Amino acid sequence: MATGRPRDLAGSERTGAHPAFRPERSALAGPGAELLSARESEAAPAQCPTGAAGPRSCNFPQRADGSTGLVEALFRRRRQGGQGRLGQPAAIAGQRSERRLADPERQPCRAARSAQSQGKAVRGLFWVLALFAAAVAVALGARMNDGYVLLAIPPYRAEVTLNLFLLALAVLFLCLYALLRGLAYTFGLPERARRYRAQRSQERAAEVFQDAVRLLFEGRFGQALKKAGEAHAAGTAPGLSALIAARAAQRMREAGKQQEWMARAKASDPRTEAATLMLEAEMMNEVRRFDEAQQALLRLQEKQGRHIAALRLELRARQGTGDWNGVLKLLRQLAKRDALPAEVVRETRTQAHLGNIARLAGDTPQLISYLRALPAEERGQRVVLAAARALVRANESAEAQKLIEAVLDAIPHDEWQRELLAIYGRLDGGDQLVRIARAEAWLRQYPADAWLLKALGRMCMRQRLWGKAQSYLEASLAIVPTQQAHLELAHLFDQLERPDEANKHYRASARIETV
Repeated sequence: MATGRPRDLAGSERTGAHPAFRPERSALAGPGAELLSARESEAAPAQCPTGAAGPRSCNFPQRADGSTGLVEALFRRRRQGGQGRLGQPAAIAGQRSERRLADPERQPCRAARSAQSQGKAVRGLFWVLALFAAAVAVALGARMNDGYVLLAIPPYRAEVTLNLFLLALAVLFLCLYALLRGLAYTFGLPERARRYRAQRSQERAAEVFQDAVRLLFEGRFGQALKKAGEAHAAGTAPGLSALIAARAAQRMREAGKQQEWMARAKASDPRTEAATLMLEAEMMNEVRRFDEAQQALLRLQEKQGRHIAALRLELRARQGTGDWNGVLKLLRQLAKRDALPAEVVRETRTQAHLGNIARLAGDTPQLISYLRALPAEERGQRVVLAAARALVRANESAEAQKLIEAVLDAIPHDEWQRELLAIYGRLDGGDQLVRIARAEAWLRQYPADAWLLKALGRMCMRQRLWGKAQSYLEASLAIVPTQQAHLELAHLFDQLERPDEANKHYRASARIETV
């Protein structure tokens, strides 16, 4: 009984077509192939009616022989779609390659990662091959090994192959090793537990120590003292913990606890001896016990020498004790190392010179020798003014004159001090005419200096040069009216027995004073 073959939607057989149909298909591949391809390219897509219920009929493109070209159309569309899908990843890959080329900085990192992954893959492959080779070698050795092991334990006797004996021996070794490891782990649990507890205790003590340091810098000195005591009791950096506790106690003005913790710091850790001495010197400076601070720094110098921080502490201590020569020596050392700002060095040096001038005021020869040895760059305005006043009080007008003239010749006119000109005009003794000539030389350079004119008027009055004195004083009043100039003119007119003009200047000086 013949059975029909399944047919496709176009009515053609899937396989085993009728012989009568085969020549026609072959004929289509002949002269009519061009016509078929042209018609297929012009064929419209299938259209299906919509809206009707039940099976729908579709109009497919027909061949020249009346058969549909659905299979060919479907295959052609599938090929075209495949080409589109394959083209899309190619375009994406091209964009990625362009991005990689546009970002050259990431190329070395990608190359390194790629080389690392390749190395891991090669190593893994090597171990796999080695494992397979070992397995093959063991299998071949076991196959070629015909030996056996005879175990004789009277009255028993056992004979096993050598391969089985070796396997059993290996299994026995592994079991024994696992048993021993388990026993060692079990009996070692107490020791590991003790180590774990000790480690946890150390970690907690370290946290307490860190809290003490943090609280000290935060200014919470009471809590810092408490935490530092706990850290010291736990044995975490006992020397540093004691120093932190001493610092906190000093900030809280508890001298007893401060001394106690300083003693503990010295006894706890010999490595913190230098830190202990530095902290002791700093705290002694803060409470103005400068002698004790210098003693601590001296002990530090004997053990480890002096460094910049120690020199700063010593500078403060010597300032407190009034050792101005030592202050100047330390300032020169710190200035060479650029350890202090220039403003601080200048101000401290001025204070040191002022202190030395005040100390040597009663010893005139020492004062004169000190001022002569004073470097020119250290002769500030306050230093020169204090030195001139000290020399005038010591009746050393000649030295004061030299000092003032040297300073006024060295500095610009806009930095001149009125007080120095006033002292220069009041100097007694020596050759007044020489001083007048020097002042007139300055006046030719600076004719509008009211204080220089007033000093010249005073010196001319002292030499009884009444006319020049009056002209200088009146010129000074014309530039800057001052009470001293009016008083000097009043005295001048008293000397000249011109009371009306003298009274006039007395009244003018009084008005300036009241104003």
